[in-house]
Amino acid sequence: MKSRIRISSDYPSHWEFDGRPVLLLGNNIRDNLFQADVLQEHLRVLKAGGGDLARCVLSSRCEGDVWPFERDAKGVYDLTRPATVYWRLFASLLAMTDLTDIIVQLEIWAPDDFTGEPWQRNPFNPRNNSNYTAPQSGLPEDFEDPPASHPFFLSVAQGNEIVLQHQRRFVNSLLSHSLPYPHILYCIDSQPTQQPEWGAFWAEYIRSRGQAEHFGVCVSDFLDLSDPERLLRETQHGFDFIEASTLGNHPLRRHLRGGLELSERVRVDRPQPINYSSIRGPGEGDEMVRRFWSALFAKAAAVCIADAPRDPGHQIGMRHIRSVRMLEQEMDFFDTTPHPELLSSGTEAETACLANPHREAVVLFLEPGEVVFNAADMPGTHLTLRWLNLSESRWLASRQTPKENRLRLIAPISGSQIALIQTG
Repeated sequence: MKSRIRISSDYPSHWEFDGRPVLLLGNNIRDNLFQADVLQEHLRVLKAGGGDLARCVLSSRCEGDVWPFERDAKGVYDLTRPATVYWRLFASLLAMTDLTDIIVQLEIWAPDDFTGEPWQRNPFNPRNNSNYTAPQSGLPEDFEDPPASHPFFLSVAQGNEIVLQHQRRFVNSLLSHSLPYPHILYCIDSQPTQQPEWGAFWAEYIRSRGQAEHFGVCVSDFLDLSDPERLLRETQHGFDFIEASTLGNHPLRRHLRGGLELSERVRVDRPQPINYSSIRGPGEGDEMVRRFWSALFAKAAAVCIADAPRDPGHQIGMRHIRSVRMLEQEMDFFDTTPHPELLSSGTEAETACLANPHREAVVLFLEPGEVVFNAADMPGTHLTLRWLNLSESRWLASRQTPKENRLRLIAPISGSQIALIQTG
């Protein structure tokens, strides 16, 4: 029997699964993965290419998606009757990923399902169900504002038991399927909501259900990372890991620096995994993979590329996952930490560094340029330098060079690349 996903005892910034540390990498074809009609093939390709992470949002907003409740003869939803097809699809996802040892981050509430046209079709809309009316529930029949401000997410703060009872029923259905599995991470929402009570309530609810059935669980929520003090306060009050995908709202340079700042704050306060379950770029494949590598060099524990409109077949994302696995084979990734102070840039190129300064370091070039690496703490008289072409998953020729305290690195090719520097 496999041991459950948990925070690594040896490397608390990383995950451990089945007794060994893991760096989780994913490349999703859609956010509500359980509703994909090519799920089995996607998981096969992901696993074959070195992936071991899937993001699954419990969303039904797209055309053809199934909602989680049954309808009566008049087409009206009954929130007390779980939909057989919906939960069969969900159970299939859990079983397939368990078989292939692909970790799943479940994101339970999808705020985008609660505004605009999706809200018009949502079973929780009082217009669509037989369980409550708009006056009884306090929920509007029409809602066009930002989804995080929807009254649905105020049920905890307002003690709205009419709505809460049905929210609990939905979560209970989910947990009845997911809790026995060892490979599940739980995230309350798929984007930040405005009510901290909401995330804290559901985190404790899920944890209590797990404890009652003797299953350990790890829970987090999407947080507004623009407020560091609130971030640390909330993680101290019951979240086991940090979901940092909202850093993707920033330009690339801020994404990298924000990730490094977050990693340092967490390391000092309480080391715990940082997940990026939804890496996106503004439509371009290059921007997307740059953010993927930026997250890794900010010491991410899990990184998943979101469905990319300009990556047909998802080949770009898979090539970069293969590059990460090639790098892992050559160095001890888990024993490194960010060391931006070891770099002094000679150009405006975006660079980052992970290192165990007494043994090895890896320097990321998001674009061609040059940088000076401080090798003073590396022992010996010679260093081995190797370059990895990230887009082609290909090592360039290695060379041994006499050790210099200030090693000048000049990117040898166009595009994103990595320099691996090791003693001897």
